[in-house]
Amino acid sequence: MKSWKTTLGGSLSSLGKTLMGIGIVPQLGTGEAKPILTYIAVTGFILSAVGGFFASLFAADKTSVQATVDQAIEVHSGHTDIIARK
Repeated sequence: MKSWKTTLGGSLSSLGKTLMGIGIVPQLGTGEAKPILTYIAVTGFILSAVGGFFASLFAADKTSVQATVDQAIEVHSGHTDIIARK
């Protein structure tokens, strides 16, 4: 099952982690905190948290996955019974 909501959440989380890296890694070499890089890192942190929240919020839980699997098994069983009878 693929949902655009979980895909969007995962994408936001990945973008946030990338921005955190862009904001933090250049400051490691110089030891000097530049304001723009700090803002980029904070924005990345926020996007990562929001993305993880939405990915988890809209992810399928065990009950819905099991219901879908059970439904697929019923449909498949019905088709194999028809084939076996012929």
